[in-house]
Amino acid sequence: MSNIDSIELLRALCRGEFHPGYTWVAIMSNGDYLCVSCLRENYRQVFRATRDGDPKEWAVAAYYGSDWGESESTVYCAHCHKLLWEQEPELREPDWELNT
Repeated sequence: MSNIDSIELLRALCRGEFHPGYTWVAIMSNGDYLCVSCLRENYRQVFRATRDGDPKEWAVAAYYGSDWGESESTVYCAHCHKLLWEQEPELREPDWELNT
């Protein structure tokens, strides 16, 4: 993703211009996740690091939107430690037998 695309998506997320019904996060250059609230709170730092291509922890590498319970792992915001989404539970076969 180019820096320009990253900046435009950052602006859209911070303005609330994203698809409702999903939990949106920014994946930072160090692999951590930041929630939208923390993106807004730290907008200047994130904006500058992303614009300048700074490989440190405040630069955005990607964005991800997940439906609640759709993830393969439990994810927390690296800044505020808010639960972003939980691991999808494994589906098991029922243990009961049919009487015929």
